[in-house]
Amino acid sequence: MNFPILRHKDRPYIPETGKGCPICGASFEKQGVVYLSAGAVSEIVVDEDKPMPTLEAFFYVGYHGSAVDCSDCADITVIDALEGGQFDIYFCSVQCLERFFLDIVDELKKKLNQIGISENTA
Repeated sequence: MNFPILRHKDRPYIPETGKGCPICGASFEKQGVVYLSAGAVSEIVVDEDKPMPTLEAFFYVGYHGSAVDCSDCADITVIDALEGGQFDIYFCSVQCLERFFLDIVDELKKKLNQIGISENTA
């Protein structure tokens, strides 16, 4: 994989429509997809103290299954509606950065297990 994976006026998602998993190439024709969603959204504030639009950052990791009622979905909110739209998280080492992402994945696995979805299926 070459970094950055998205920039400038790219479509805001990976993989391109009709392509498989960006890591292993597997098709998405199984029951659902695991996703990472991050960004910032603008909120127009009509307030004399904040006349400018504000940005709110978000960062989610989850699993979106095929059930219409989303009963087979699970997600982890890592960052939620953070004012300013940008965030930094510092770590003392690459190992601690890795542990951070593994903790997120472990939490998602727990939530999937709670709704009866195997991590091998998801």
